[in-house]
Amino acid sequence: GHLVNVQNGVMRLIGAPPVWESEQLQAARFDHPIRSADEAIDWDELVARFNASRDVCLAAIGSLTDDQLAEKMVDPFGNDSTPAGILGLLSTHQWYHAGQLGMARRAAGLRTAILAPGQKAPL
Repeated sequence: GHLVNVQNGVMRLIGAPPVWESEQLQAARFDHPIRSADEAIDWDELVARFNASRDVCLAAIGSLTDDQLAEKMVDPFGNDSTPAGILGLLSTHQWYHAGQLGMARRAAGLRTAILAPGQKAPL
């Protein structure tokens, strides 16, 4: 849920509608750990929503002009930035967590590669 919440924030930042909104998703914030199965979002729904959000985010980002990407703004942490800078931060954030998932999968004895929908093997 955290990764989708971050995508929602970026979508709002660039003036696009959020990719998914729900009460459960709002509760899946970094400052609100899930403490019971009742609080968790259904895994299959979460995966489907996350995968579907990718194309929506890419389309919204792809529609931005160079001038829009260079506009001065304040990032979520109060620093001077631009939409391009915040999108760079989002990219770093998402691959950071993808790496964490790979490490957790390795620790659990599973394949460490995280494949995109329809991807048959690691690149």
